[in-house]
Amino acid sequence: MHVVASLLTGNIAYMHIVASLLTDNIAYMHIVASLLADNIAYMHIVASLLADNIAYMHIVASLLTDNVAYMHVVASLLTDNVAYMHVVASLLTDNVAYHAF
Repeated sequence: MHVVASLLTGNIAYMHIVASLLTDNIAYMHIVASLLADNIAYMHIVASLLADNIAYMHIVASLLTDNVAYMHVVASLLTDNVAYMHVVASLLTDNVAYHAF
């Protein structure tokens, strides 16, 4: 019984430590909850910035669409230039043949 009483006393002391840690954890959880509340407020700010970024991305997408149209014009001009270069190359070939003659 002395051993049992000693173990029980030890367990009661252990339970006091656990209770103390739980109290600390409750205090810790209040801090965490406060930080979470701050994070929720922070997330609202982030969401607002994301909304701004989405609007910004729409502007960028619009500019990219314009650039794609612009690139089609450039590609068309390049195609014309390639055709033009074939004509020039043909004339140069003719001139080389002419000079050889």
